[in-house]
Amino acid sequence: MFLALQVNHGLKKLDVRGFDLTGEELSTAMRLGLGKNSTLESLNLSGTMGHYDTSLWREALSFLRTNTGLKTLNMSLYVTESHATAIRMEVLAALRENESLETLYWISKDARFEDYLVFVAAIQPNITLKRFQMRGANFRVDEDESRDLISVLKKNYGLE
Repeated sequence: MFLALQVNHGLKKLDVRGFDLTGEELSTAMRLGLGKNSTLESLNLSGTMGHYDTSLWREALSFLRTNTGLKTLNMSLYVTESHATAIRMEVLAALRENESLETLYWISKDARFEDYLVFVAAIQPNITLKRFQMRGANFRVDEDESRDLISVLKKNYGLE
């Protein structure tokens, strides 16, 4: 399915739920299929598993570096905390080169407020990302954290 997206000229929205990223073939198919696709505008990777090799995730999500059509990405990942951190770092690196993504929703049970601050600060060079939402189970903001968040957001000119 992901490889077929290389030649997609009609599908604008794709919702993929509950697949397990366990093999190199799948991560390569995601990189190639989604990386060369310029028609797909919205992608939802929901209920995605993958507790194995983070290099598979890095390769799979590297499509963000070359994709020119995707405007909305919604990821709801069920991975270990260390894998979630590695995945966030790959998305950060890819967003520095991405010129089309406008909305990123990220749900991860291990996301913390500190992760949000780091992510927002790191995407400053990306001016196309307008909306970013990171949700986690332990995501509460106190008064001091609110000040930190305001400080970081003031330095980001792309987010609305």
